[in-house]
Amino acid sequence: MDPERDCHASYDNSAVLVDLAPVGEPSGAARAAAQALGVREESNGTLVEAVQEHLAIRQVLVILDNCQHLLDASARLADWLVRHCAEVRVVATSREPMRVAAEVAWPVPPLRLEHARELFFERAHAAHAALHLTDDDRSVVSEICHQLDGIPLANELAAARVPTLALGQIRDRLSQRLQLLSGGGRLTSARHQTLRAAIDWSYGLLLGRERQLFDHLAVFSGGRNLVSAEQVCADRHNRVIRDSGCAH
Repeated sequence: MDPERDCHASYDNSAVLVDLAPVGEPSGAARAAAQALGVREESNGTLVEAVQEHLAIRQVLVILDNCQHLLDASARLADWLVRHCAEVRVVATSREPMRVAAEVAWPVPPLRLEHARELFFERAHAAHAALHLTDDDRSVVSEICHQLDGIPLANELAAARVPTLALGQIRDRLSQRLQLLSGGGRLTSARHQTLRAAIDWSYGLLLGRERQLFDHLAVFSGGRNLVSAEQVCADRHNRVIRDSGCAH
């Protein structure tokens, strides 16, 4: 069975993308879904009721994109859609699971080296169409991608430097990657303009004790296990800061 083929067959021309990235308030999640579905709130009913009526007999794949800053609201919306609209399926992208009934979590790992190289080549050629890579150049690109840990945004920002820097110069300047990896597309969101902005945005999502845990874990390089995390992150009551589950 091919899940991707089954998905296309079942929801051909019936997929709706709900971009939650620009939504600032939890109350805006349902409104964003309604707008994406083309649903208007009727005077004699609620917005949720209007969405339910719209989807009652439709077979639709709803993609909730960027849920992490509205996690509770997104979880309620996803759960409500699945429970009240029999033919609706939901795919959600988020930094952490929603923890609702019927959820199946699929972790997205960093890019493998070969895929990172493909992305770099693609973006580099888009930035500099006359670029011709030699075998030596490909070796340098592999070094660049390895240093960037399979992070797609980092690869794209590095490739965007090709018109102004040689590949070797890009590689050698990655020790200062927060300064180097900037200048994303003009029409992309502000948090995708630079690697520093992406990190700052993610850090800003953390709550107080989550941020404290993150700060403590920053002492590790190349990974850690639960025992070492307990030793470094234990608070004054000799408990690990577990609010975010990161110690696992």
